[in-house]
Parts: sequence; C-alpha cells; structure tokens
Amino acid sequence: TDSRDLRVPKDPLLFIQLNELLGWPQVLEWRETGRWLLFEEKLEVGAGRWSTPHVPTLALPSLQKLRSLLAKGLVLLDCPAQSLLELVEQVTGVEWLSPELRGQLKALLLQTPQHLIQSTGTSPCQGERPLPAPKTKNPGMEGSQVSPAISRTRRSAQPREASHDEEAPLKEQHQNPLKRKLPPEAEAGAVLAGELGFLAQPLGVFVRLQEPVVLGPLIEVLLPSRFFCLLLGPPTLGRSYREMGRAVAVLLSDPQFQWSVRRASSLHDLLAALDAFLEEVTVLPPGRWDPTARIPPPKRLPAENKRLPSQLREAKSPSAQRGALAEDRHGSGPHIPNPELQRTGR
Repeated sequence: TDSRDLRVPKDPLLFIQLNELLGWPQVLEWRETGRWLLFEEKLEVGAGRWSTPHVPTLALPSLQKLRSLLAKGLVLLDCPAQSLLELVEQVTGVEWLSPELRGQLKALLLQTPQHLIQSTGTSPCQGERPLPAPKTKNPGMEGSQVSPAISRTRRSAQPREASHDEEAPLKEQHQNPLKRKLPPEAEAGAVLAGELGFLAQPLGVFVRLQEPVVLGPLIEVLLPSRFFCLLLGPPTLGRSYREMGRAVAVLLSDPQFQWSVRRASSLHDLLAALDAFLEEVTVLPPGRWDPTARIPPPKRLPAENKRLPSQLREAKSPSAQRGALAEDRHGSGPHIPNPELQRTGR
C-alpha cells in the first residue's frame, strides 16, 4: 500500500476572520476585530494595529451557547453558492424571517466591512478613518456602539439590490502583504457576529461551501472562502455574540475540528466534532488567573496524531457510515494513521 494512503488527508491552511457588527441602531457597520491562523490576533483598538499572535482563551459558556445556537440554527454543508450574493440568499432563507426583515438583513450582510491592513503603517483598508474604541455599553441602546462622528458617515442598512461593485474584491485585498505569507492553496473562513435590534430571536448559521469561493470584500486577504458562520441576535447586556464568534474562529483554527467539519455530512457530525473539542478543553479556575492575559505560542506544538484516533472514531459515526464523508464518497473510509508515517510537525 502506498504510504500516502495511511496518512490523514492534509487540508489547506485556513485563515479565519471575525467581523463584528458595531455602530448605532440606525447606522451599523462590519469591522474586522480578530483573525486567526494557528493563533489569535486581536485588533488593538485605539492603537490601529494587530496584537502579537497568542494562544486564544475562551469562556466555557461561549462554547456551550454556541453549541445550543447551532443545534437550533441553519447548517448548510456543501452549499453550492458561487458568490457573496448567492450565499446571502441562502443564509437569509430561515422561515421565521419576514420579507421585510429578510431584506434588511440582506442589505446588512452585503455592506463592505472595514478591515485593518498593515504594511509599513496601519490604516483601514478604505482609508476613511482610524478604527475607534467602542464606547461603554448602554443597555438602553440596541447593539454595540462606536463614536457618533464615525457612525454618521456610514449608510443605513436599508433593503436594496446588490451591485457588481459590492461583490468585487477591493484593491487593498490584492495588495495585502499577508497574502504573500500564505501558501497558494490557503482558504478562508468568515465569521460574522453581533447584536441586531430588529431580530426577535437569535440567528445562527454555519455554512461549508461546496467549492471555495472569493466572497467579494468580506475577507481582508483575497482568498477563496470555505466556511461562513453568522451569529446574530437581539441586544444583550454582555458580549455573548462576539464571544461565540471567537469560539467559532478558535474551533476552525483547531486542526482536528477542522478535519472533522470538512468531512461532516450532517448537523450531528458538526456537533460531534464540537463535543470532541470540548472533551479536551482545559478549564482554568476563576480568581486564579487573569483572563485578559495573553499566552504566548509554545515553542513546539504537540504532535497532532495524539488526538487523531478520537477524531477518526467520530468520523465513523452512523451518519458518516451512510456514505456522506468525503472518503466514503470515493469508496474508502478514513484510515487509522500509522504513527511512524504520521507527520508530527513542519
């Protein structure tokens, strides 16, 4: 047998971006506030730059809330959408949305987000203004807030038809120096999260595209997107939607979760992959650690094959055995890797 057949398939590197919905209720906009490759980088508000990469930490309730929202939400695996407009049509197709609300949501999802693209200096990709620090949350207002001087330059989320220009990649995406650091086969995952006053209940959507597609200006790097996740809901007192968005990004940045979700054929498989991740989560006790502290990346990552057997057992779940996993479609199930042949690092 060819030794390559004994290895778990090598998936493309995934760049994950979190776009957060910020603004006043009447004028909302998407802003890139986090990105992930192997580790997390946070937007340092006010400084106009990215933080150094660090090991992400999550509150356990954010993972639990995410699981509950996805279990009740819309999950589209192998979605055939070939453009941002087609994807928006798919994700706004939930039954409980009225035609009016569906139109408002479509308009909002088609808005061009504000990215932070760094070269020798830092500036928003459209060059309009620096990224501001969100003001203190006011429970009486709907949604997160930014400076009114910033907000009034943005258009309202009113129903309208999408134009070709809105789906065209931005010049800054082509020129982003980060693209040169990524392998040619790299793909993207887009996570959109925030509070929306006109929604009466939470909306959770997870999409795996059948083929990776460039989703216009959605991602700061000109990469085809494989995954899309939308987490929206009515205003809350906390930052639950942002933290659930971070949880999705951390999950997608985990090689074993990504391996499972690329081959999932049902909601059951997606939730099983999330549960497998939760089984290996380490919880730090409150009061014994500063949750704002950033953990530097380790000098050496643990070997991935230590976690693969449990993931492969998940892949052999009843729904996977019905032939929907990628390997089964080609007539062969996933192989248990030989430790002597398994890659353990770069």
